[in-house]
Amino acid sequence: MPPMKLLASFVLSCAAVFFSASLLAQDNTELDAAREGYRTLDLDHMLQNFKPNKLGDVDITLFKKIQFKGELSQLPEPRLHGYMDKLLVQFGGPNPPKVTMGMVVISATGAQANLYIQDNLVQQANALLQVGDTVTFFTNHAYNSQHGPGLVVHAFERHARPSISVWQRLQQTWRQVGQHISNFMNESENPFAKS
Repeated sequence: MPPMKLLASFVLSCAAVFFSASLLAQDNTELDAAREGYRTLDLDHMLQNFKPNKLGDVDITLFKKIQFKGELSQLPEPRLHGYMDKLLVQFGGPNPPKVTMGMVVISATGAQANLYIQDNLVQQANALLQVGDTVTFFTNHAYNSQHGPGLVVHAFERHARPSISVWQRLQQTWRQVGQHISNFMNESENPFAKS
């Protein structure tokens, strides 16, 4: 193969790799970052900075609306909820939601956060989510404690999972790129070989 054709083929293969990678990273569910009244925060930032003013205390934050992204590491399970029940009765309005379950998410740096989830969402979460899913959570921030923020999930959006066909296409593209590089290297070692 002439060097120009080989170079063009190599460039096209590289472009295919970058295109395939962008397909994998693409989020098929467009998250509306400008949801009414929600503050978008980083989970790691919250875990590091949402602490009580005094060690051992709990600071009530009056259910501020926060959205954040994390990787689900545990589906809803029963959770101690007595303190949350008291806060919901005091500050949760006339018909506070029932919250007896919780789940665990992992931040970008691998830190764990325990979340409460409203009981009316548990069945939906178990049906739609899997451990390892990337999820945007819409929460009410109830309190800060030495164990982290007390967040009650009242909505969530699962990010699209890569399909098997996309993975297969990416693997095929990488094999083609590897073959082109190997061919290019072999031809460059022997420039007088016939094409």
